[in-house]
Amino acid sequence: MLGYYNLANLISFCSLAFGILAIDFTYHEKLHYVAVLLLLTGIFDMLDGKVSRSLSLSREEAEFGAQLDSLVDVVVFGVCPIVIFYLIGLRETIDILLFLLFIICAVVRLAYFNISGVVEEGSSSYYIGLPTTFVAFIVAITFTLFQFVPEWGGVWPFRVELFVMSLLFILKFKLKKPKGIAVAVIFALSVIVMILNLM
Repeated sequence: MLGYYNLANLISFCSLAFGILAIDFTYHEKLHYVAVLLLLTGIFDMLDGKVSRSLSLSREEAEFGAQLDSLVDVVVFGVCPIVIFYLIGLRETIDILLFLLFIICAVVRLAYFNISGVVEEGSSSYYIGLPTTFVAFIVAITFTLFQFVPEWGGVWPFRVELFVMSLLFILKFKLKKPKGIAVAVIFALSVIVMILNLM
């Protein structure tokens, strides 16, 4: 059988499954679950790399996992948000153009990361450009606002969000990689947003 199947890759598959489920729940207008599923995609994507580094993998297994993770990211953080936004009403010409911009920039960001990785400076690590994983957290938060804030403003905030994220994918700026307390804060905020959506 083709491929390598270990815990890290299983986590990547779970991230992919959560993304597809988010589309399904959007289609069935169960929007309070969508933010939860998006957050789970982001959390699991953060976990697969950590788990992979903890395993004793051959060079080929590690490379397969890296390629798998990148392909899953294209679907989960590139395609899934576009489909979700389309399903909630972003269907004008401007939206299609934004979708094209978003997916192209996301793919460029992932391809760049595949060859450059993170930048190490002393004891700190930096991403160049916005990691696509952050899409899950950003969109989940705005989806939550969309449901709970009556003055949200329709679809325009989502359009602005798509445009800004697209630019941040390809702009050459350094973003410190979350570690320790920062990771704990991300997880804590994710749990809070999940609870708000499940109440």
